[in-house]
Amino acid sequence: MAVATRNARLAAMHAFARFLISEHPEYMDTLQLVVTLPFKRARGWHLSNISMSPEIKSVLARIARRTPSGQRDYALFSLMFNTDARVQGS
Repeated sequence: MAVATRNARLAAMHAFARFLISEHPEYMDTLQLVVTLPFKRARGWHLSNISMSPEIKSVLARIARRTPSGQRDYALFSLMFNTDARVQGS
């Protein structure tokens, strides 16, 4: 199981345990054991590793920065690339 998947499941368990503590404080001692389970740390792969790739440079170079909308687009794309933004579909 991937570390991210494990941590996502653990986060759900933490949230559920906190909910149960609020609803059933008599089980707090046992549920606190679940809440204190640590997340697993892993070396992550980030887009910042490729942020200066030729493809990204090419995308930024094609934006017309002399117009207000071009300045906006350049700022948004730069922010997206520099902060490792992710796209999520609905």
